[in-house]
Amino acid sequence: MAAITALTVISSPSASSATGGGDGCNPHRTNDENNYTVGLQRYYGVTATGVRAQIYNYSPYVYNELAQETTVWVMLGNFSTGRYAQIGWWEDWNGTRNTFTEYGQNGSIPTTNWYPPFPINAQKWYKMVFDPDVNGYYFYANSELYQFSTNLGIHPDGVENYSEIHTRASQMPGGSLNSETFYGAEGRIHGGVWGDFNGYVDEQYTFTDSIPSNGEIASYLVSWDTACVN
Repeated sequence: MAAITALTVISSPSASSATGGGDGCNPHRTNDENNYTVGLQRYYGVTATGVRAQIYNYSPYVYNELAQETTVWVMLGNFSTGRYAQIGWWEDWNGTRNTFTEYGQNGSIPTTNWYPPFPINAQKWYKMVFDPDVNGYYFYANSELYQFSTNLGIHPDGVENYSEIHTRASQMPGGSLNSETFYGAEGRIHGGVWGDFNGYVDEQYTFTDSIPSNGEIASYLVSWDTACVN
């Protein structure tokens, strides 16, 4: 199964932004305006109450076209309805970066909030928590609560950690010597405790690579765009 959702393109924020550092390179691929993702996913089939991972704030090349963006995130979602809640980092075509929170349904316009970015190349923890007793969703980054929302109607039964681009002309975050990383990935179900993610590696494109490889079960992921070194 592919990622539950793709981040819907919406207007860029005008505040809380910083210019990207350009870790990566222009992969010189054709702009096809399709979505591509690389990451980890796990379907529990019962209520999922948490997902977290330590994510590298890479600064990729984003295709120079209005509204193009690249995101990396952790997410609680419902694998049947496509509803989700996520937190992660975001960079657009002109180098603007932000921390973002978002919830919604795949294929519809989501609700997104913007916050100041972490320093480029910083490794930070991102976490989503669902409390079914209050039907509440907690969005955390670097141990700080960024948002609390109730009654989102998600009923999460799975978790994901993904990198995402919206055209082959953009770089999938990471280069062969400076990769995007999800370390210490963990998940949690209702009534349980935090445990190793043990999710399915979803990396299936000819222009990306990862450790572990596509289809393996893992609790961490190192991934990159094969066109780029740094």
